[in-house]
Amino acid sequence: MARLTEDKIRKLRWNSTQRTRSGNVPKFQPHSDGEVAGLHIRLYPPKASGQSSKVFYLQYGPDTGRKVYKIGPWGEWTLDQARKHSLKIRRDFNEYGIDPAQARKERVQKVRDQITVKQLAEIFREEHKSEWSLSYWKSNRTHSGRLVDALGSRLAESLNKDDIRPLFLKIKKASGKDQAKLFRHFVSRCYDWGMDEEYIPEMINPAVLVRSKSK
Repeated sequence: MARLTEDKIRKLRWNSTQRTRSGNVPKFQPHSDGEVAGLHIRLYPPKASGQSSKVFYLQYGPDTGRKVYKIGPWGEWTLDQARKHSLKIRRDFNEYGIDPAQARKERVQKVRDQITVKQLAEIFREEHKSEWSLSYWKSNRTHSGRLVDALGSRLAESLNKDDIRPLFLKIKKASGKDQAKLFRHFVSRCYDWGMDEEYIPEMINPAVLVRSKSK
């Protein structure tokens, strides 16, 4: 099995022709590392930005009932870091019985039970502050403020399109179609990221069904 390299990961592209045995589009396309057993990177379908998420995962445990642990996105983790972390996980599990997936599940559930829309929006903006230009960051601060002012105290996982649609239309009427679209884009990215990072459970993105032609 060929080893993964940083350059190979960089060049990975979603294969739109690939299907499961039942003919469905797969949820992700895995690419295994030939150096550390069980380590692989999952390529997810492109989102609205046109970019595909590339996330490191590790399979570990006995041959039957193998466990899967999410290490983290490529870019935040280098291949070398993912390999070293994978070896530590396997050693801790085999020698000390420490199950990282169970520990993470307990931590994530605690966060899910508490995180509000305000907290999710603030964490999202802070995590991306270094990547965004000053003007883009200021723009997203505006959209974050609109979301937080209206729905900030709600639990993040409780939002749906019926919460976002009236706010979207209000912004459209007051500030124009372009601002409403940018607001929708911010909410969509914030929730996609929140699900990827497991701050919130997998859910229907509350911004997905809001359309600029809504009346």
